Amino acid sequence: MRSKPIRRGRKVPEAVLSAIEAKRYLERLGLSSFPGRTGVKTVSTLHRAQALSIPFESLHLHFGKGPKLNLQAVVQHVLHQKRGGICYELNLLFAAALRYLGYQPIFLSAAARQADGSYPPWGDHMALGITIDGQDWLADTGFGSRTVPVLPFGGQGSWQGEHYRLDEDTGAGCWAVQQEQEGSWRTLFRLKRTPCRIQDFEAMANYHYQAPTSPFAEGPVCALATTEGRKTLTAKYYKEITGQKENRLPVESQAQFLGLAQQHFGIRLPYL
Repeated sequence: MRSKPIRRGRKVPEAVLSAIEAKRYLERLGLSSFPGRTGVKTVSTLHRAQALSIPFESLHLHFGKGPKLNLQAVVQHVLHQKRGGICYELNLLFAAALRYLGYQPIFLSAAARQADGSYPPWGDHMALGITIDGQDWLADTGFGSRTVPVLPFGGQGSWQGEHYRLDEDTGAGCWAVQQEQEGSWRTLFRLKRTPCRIQDFEAMANYHYQAPTSPFAEGPVCALATTEGRKTLTAKYYKEITGQKENRLPVESQAQFLGLAQQHFGIRLPYL
């Protein structure tokens, strides 16, 4: 049976970059112009550019500032102050850039798989859905531990040699983003295909900011894809993966952490 397409019966407010903000966005990505609109290739090109330029980071959550769920605040935080963000902020910005190009992305509610195999409430994670030439795609610039490529619903994709798929979980009534690991598929997060408003994520965004049981309560984190791997900074270590090589440096003080955040992620003290 053919699965149901993304449902669009619910009117969702659309935030779009202005011309000035679009110019700032390009500067942040190190691009001179937007790629020509050629279907999903354009989305994938822009997704790659953002993944390599804007870090996933939660420092603001640890310095008394909650997640930003409106475009103006995200533009100020990410484009003007040259910061990163968590899933809500990064995908909100990416959606606004796609709308500037004439695409119509929607917000999708998701839940990341926990270490014990359980799932938190829906809205724990936010991704984007977009329909191009009759095919539904998933776009996600905000899954912190990995860079998930743009994926067709029911299909596969890859990022730097890592293989992913977006498979329907009929038993759970949702879809699952999975990564191939050691010959088998492991679910990273589940998602629903129904459009959401950004306001629908307020409760879980506040949970991540305030709750001691939130994964973000373990300490600040920064992560950024590179052309050959990934670099990650936590309160305990700085790790850089290049191909098959991994270098790890212990972090022994807040001053060292902030210095590494500036050196490797461009995050400067005045904006914490």
